[in-house]
Amino acid sequence: MVRRLRPEPSEWSADLGRELLELLWVLEKTLEIYPEQKELLQKVLEGPLFTVDELPTPTPEQREPPGGEEEEPQEAEAVGEEEGENGAERVVQPRLFSPGGRNRDGV
Repeated sequence: MVRRLRPEPSEWSADLGRELLELLWVLEKTLEIYPEQKELLQKVLEGPLFTVDELPTPTPEQREPPGGEEEEPQEAEAVGEEEGENGAERVVQPRLFSPGGRNRDGV
């Protein structure tokens, strides 16, 4: 059974078009940097690794989910590119916004 998080829209809005474009841009950038990612992963795997036995065992308290109030779901601001210090383009990290319009920094 498929569970839908939002009702289906009755028409294609500009916001949906923007969301689709942003998804395509993320996929395009991911595919663009795949060779670098593959090379970096290979370097990590060739380096020193540790086993699960070397990790500390968490206490029962550490296994509990964090307490406190549940946060509202957040939406990401559009991701873009900007010029870095050496003139190369770099991907700008998304800023998360709550549905109320304020981000987690209160802006």
